Amino acid sequence: MLGEIVHKLRVQRNVTTRDLAAKVGVSANYISLIENNKRNPTIETLDKIAEALGVTIHYLIDAPKAEEIEKEDELFLDMIKTTPAMKAIWDQIKDLSEDRQAEVARVIRLWRASNNI
Repeated sequence: MLGEIVHKLRVQRNVTTRDLAAKVGVSANYISLIENNKRNPTIETLDKIAEALGVTIHYLIDAPKAEEIEKEDELFLDMIKTTPAMKAIWDQIKDLSEDRQAEVARVIRLWRASNNI
């Protein structure tokens, strides 16, 4: 499951296997092995992967929680699409890729939560 999360995040961020490997200090082949669940990285390497992908190590480790977060982002994105007060936001992001739309929704959702809105 870790491999799928790493792969998905890498692709969402338009980072090549080679670029991620360079940032982490390992080979591109090793990143591929992790993504294919054939190798388990050390905590140190996992921490570097998380940093390179802009997430926490906890996000990578707790895959079911990550999937729950993605579902929350989808629901929030649906709210943006259908709530009149949020229509201006949707008009700005509707032409983005689904992954980018989800990122915008996540940022707004987390900002709202941190500001108790």
